[in-house]
This record gives sequence, C-alpha cells and structure tokens, in this order.
Amino acid sequence: MILQRERESRWGGRRHRIFLSVLAFAAGLAIAAAPAAAEEPQAEESSDEAAADPDPGDWQFSLAAYGWITDITGTVTAGDVRTDLEPQLWNDILSNLNGALMGGAEAVYRDRWLVNLDLFGSLLGMESERGPYTVGFGPRTLTRELRSANLVLPVETRIGTLEVPVRVDPGTLRVDIPRVETAIGPFDVDVSNLMVMSRAQIGYRAVDLPTLELLGREPGDDPRRFRVDLFAGLRYWYLRTEVDIESPPVEVPEFTVTSSLSGGRVRVGGQRVPPRSVAIPRVHLPGLEFGGATFGGTDVDESSSAWWIDPLVGMRVSAGLTERVGIAVAGNVGGFDIGSASKFSWEALAFLDWRFGESTSFLLGYRAVGLDRQKGDAQADVILHGPLLGLLFRY
Repeated sequence: MILQRERESRWGGRRHRIFLSVLAFAAGLAIAAAPAAAEEPQAEESSDEAAADPDPGDWQFSLAAYGWITDITGTVTAGDVRTDLEPQLWNDILSNLNGALMGGAEAVYRDRWLVNLDLFGSLLGMESERGPYTVGFGPRTLTRELRSANLVLPVETRIGTLEVPVRVDPGTLRVDIPRVETAIGPFDVDVSNLMVMSRAQIGYRAVDLPTLELLGREPGDDPRRFRVDLFAGLRYWYLRTEVDIESPPVEVPEFTVTSSLSGGRVRVGGQRVPPRSVAIPRVHLPGLEFGGATFGGTDVDESSSAWWIDPLVGMRVSAGLTERVGIAVAGNVGGFDIGSASKFSWEALAFLDWRFGESTSFLLGYRAVGLDRQKGDAQADVILHGPLLGLLFRY
C-alpha cells in the first residue's frame, strides 16, 4: 500500500477540508447583474433636496457576496499528465474544496452606463486510487531461420596447417514463452487545481422600459422595468495544476523460456525483468494518461501554471416580476484564440432577485462557465457549473 504523503505546505494543507467563502468586492456579470433585476422606483425629491444635491441619483452602487457550489467536469493537463475530472456529488465537492473566493460589484451611471467586476477563485484537491489492473503476455512461440555460414577450420599437420572449409546449416530456432500474468498498480492519483477568474466589463443599457408597456398596457406608477444591457470587457484567468501519481513495483512472477535448435533443447530458468526498465511506455488508464510506468513502480510529479486574458462580449436581460422579485438572464463569450487567449470561453447565468429590505436582496440562481485552452503546459477543457446563492447590498 502506498504511504500517505504530507502536503501541508502545498495549497494551504489538506487537513482542513472546509468551505471558505470570503467576501470580495470584485467584478461581476454573475451577481452584479442583480441590481437590474428588481430595482425599486426612485422617490421624487423635494425642491430643497434637489437644490442641496445638483445631480441626485447619478450613481448607483451594489456590492455582492455569494457562494457558488461548483461542480467541474472535463480534462486538465499538467506537463505530460492528462487527467479527466469526473462529475461529483455535492458533498464530495465541498470535501474536496480547500478554499474559495467570490464577490462582485457594479456601478450604474444615470441608468445608462455600467461598470461591473467579478472575482471567483477556487482551490480543489482530489485524491483517488485507480486499479490495480491485470496485465500479461504470452503464450507465444517465436521462430527464426538462422543463417547458414561458411567457415574455415585450421587443422595442424606435420607439414603445416591445413584449412578445411566447413558449411554450417543451423536450421530453425524455436522459442516458447508461457502465459505470464501480473498486475500494475494500484495508482494513487493526487490532483490539485487552482483556478482564478476575474472579469471587468463596461456596459450600456440599450433598453429600459416599463414591463407593462411591453404588454401593451399603461404602466402608471408600476415600478417594474424591462432592461437589456450590452457589455464588453476582459476576463483574467490563472490556472495552476499539480498532479502526483505513485504506484508500487510490478511483481513479475518467475517464468521459464524453452528453446530448441536442430533438435537440441536448452532450458533457461528464473528469468526476471530488470526492475527499472520501462514496463509501459505510455500509460492509458480510465480518466488518466501519463508518460510511462516502470517495473520498479511509478513516481510522477508534474505541475504547471499559466495566466492569460480573454476579450469578451456579453448581454444581460432583466425584468421585474413583482415589486420585490425580479429575474435576470446573462451570458458572455470570449477568448477567440487571440494571442495567448483561450480558444473559446463562455459564461451563462440565470437567477431570481428577491428584495427583502430597502437595500438588501437575496439571490438564487444557476451559473455555468466553460473554458477551452490548449496552449502551453497548463491546458484545460472544462465546464464549471452549479447553484448560486448570495446577498446583494445597494447604495
């Protein structure tokens, strides 16, 4: 059995399997989208208040703290190791999550121009055991026709050396190899994945109408609004993957090879493979691929990291359902394989905004993010998705 490895200095230590949700004021399509979903009407100010504040209501701000219970599926590559990430149950996700950072903020100027930010970071540590797997070879019979040879044998006589020509016809060499079975593994696989995703966008509110007006009715003093916002911006990515694979030595049982040559037999017993010679040049296991295993065991430790920036464009649609409840749907795409950017990245979000106070809302939704980047040593083709809930504070 493979000895347990201490990793307290790596990734902050795995002995603390807790879910950390830290408030962050960073950018967001995800949560910062919420202000547009269920805004209350602005009360008209008196003439005295208007005189004291020449530009009332020019700026509106919102800050959000949220939790995103994120499942991750796809493939990550670190150096020569390729690992498939399997979907997990929610309790497994929380036990594998070593840390998280999530938050958002948005500013709206005169109900037309928007700036929003979002920050998401997660540190996942996944340990699994693969195998052991049965491997074997034989039985096999190898034959080879040996080449004939013309030799000269010196024969000493009283009058000198006589050279006698000799022709050798060795015939056919036959080698019989029996069936030999053994096991490779189990493989102790330890994957650590740190992902940071931060987004900054500038937006323009292209549509802002009373919801009832879209239905052909007089809005009156109904506060519900229908809004369409267009965005353009940048998304920063940081990806660090570390993979450690270990397996015990391969125990090859003793076996006997028999051979025959022109009727004579030669027995060679107790044949063993050198312990450090390569057993499998390239290992392909379910959900795992790496650059070879030896009969002396496997000890692979690969790590890689990279950062890059994706340009992106997006849109958000929000509508008030009641005076206190709104709905929003948002999405963006980016990357486009420009320079060091991703081949393609995308994000989609749908959520309800329930305002239970004058300036506080509860958010409940579902969020998904996709990333496809096949450049450098740190590569990923993954989808993150899961339910999202949080609190939004307006100022």
